[in-house]
Amino acid sequence: MDEKDLTNKLVIVTGANSGIGLTASAQFAKRGARVIMATRNPQRGDYAKTTVQAQTGSQQLEVMQLDLASFDSIEEFASQLGSQPIDILVNNAGIMAVPYATTVEGFESQMGTNHLGHALLTAKLLPNLLKAAAPRVVTVTSFAHQGGNLSKGDRLELNREANSYSPWLVYSNSKLANLLFARRLDAIAKAKGWPLISVAAHPGYANTNLQYVAPSQKGGFGGAAGLAITRLMNNTIAQSAEAGAWPTVMAATDQGLKGGELIGPTGFMQTRGKPGVVKASKKGNDPQLAERVMTTTEELIGTKVA
Repeated sequence: MDEKDLTNKLVIVTGANSGIGLTASAQFAKRGARVIMATRNPQRGDYAKTTVQAQTGSQQLEVMQLDLASFDSIEEFASQLGSQPIDILVNNAGIMAVPYATTVEGFESQMGTNHLGHALLTAKLLPNLLKAAAPRVVTVTSFAHQGGNLSKGDRLELNREANSYSPWLVYSNSKLANLLFARRLDAIAKAKGWPLISVAAHPGYANTNLQYVAPSQKGGFGGAAGLAITRLMNNTIAQSAEAGAWPTVMAATDQGLKGGELIGPTGFMQTRGKPGVVKASKKGNDPQLAERVMTTTEELIGTKVA
């Protein structure tokens, strides 16, 4: 994989306080980047910053508060950045298979956080990205996108009500939306002649805190038994968080990528192994569905993405 030097480059990573986001932030810092670690909880962000500093010696780390379930928080985050150029935006933060809840604006929380929040963030930061010489947007999806059943890409599919909510299906749909968003953004950038490229990445099955959130919540999937099973699988089957972060790092830095690719582990069923370009599901390869999802997304967030 290309060990690109990132000296004097600005990289923003959402969900940087743990898991893939934390590990990727450390890799970017090792390459000399200035890294903004965007996190919902500033205290956890500060601890993560200390961890990365200890690993890398970098003094170019900054923690900024960002709650992707709040449009006001996204607006405030973007405004604090001013007009400075952004070289790489990594849309990484996410929640998985949690009980039904809503964002501040009333959207179902998984789609609202994983997809709509990142779409709005990308839209708000696009002027900053286009000031960089070779900007890149990396959107983290999951091999769970293969279970997504989006077909119309309409409001009913992108904002499920409680009576039609299934935690794992909606998670898969949000990850499919992430992939389609990344590919549609890249298509728009190419059509407009922008230097920006958009790439999707997924970590395979990595041992991170993400899997523990849902079963630990009241009414969460699996409860105590789910926690025990998750712990067993994470400790015996999953690859490390560091290995899971390599597809994200490759998507953000590899100079051989042209845009629109999906980067993931190339081993068994894309669950583990060296990072590389991998195949998406049939729906993940559908440009018409991607266009419909983008149109609906822009309607829901109230602004054009690109």
